[in-house]
Amino acid sequence: YILARRHVTVQRLEKITANLEPKWLRAPKEFGWDHQPQYLLHGHALETEDEARKLNIPISTQETLFSTKEDTDALMELLKEFPYPENKIWIRKGHGFVILGSSIDDVTAS
Repeated sequence: YILARRHVTVQRLEKITANLEPKWLRAPKEFGWDHQPQYLLHGHALETEDEARKLNIPISTQETLFSTKEDTDALMELLKEFPYPENKIWIRKGHGFVILGSSIDDVTAS
C-alpha cells in the first residue's frame, strides 16, 4: 500500500519498511495514545521552523541525520510532546513532514 506522487509517499504502517521501522508502531504503546494510526504520509514540502510557525505545526527542535539513533530520539520526543490523534502533522526540521491517520483519505485530507 504505497502511493507516491509529487515527492509524497503514503504507506500503510503494518507494511512498514526497515527505514521507517518500529518507531511509528512503538509510539502509541509507549506514549499511551488512544488510537493506533494506520497510514503515514511523508513529504518534503515543509521542513523549516518558519513554515511550522506559520502553519502552527509541531517541529522537531534539532536537525538530525535520517535513520540514526539521534533521529529516532528526536522523532520520539516530538511524538511524545505532541501526541496522535490530537496532532496528525509534524515537521522534521530540515527533513520534511509526516502525517499520521486512520486511512488514506485521512492522511491526504490533512
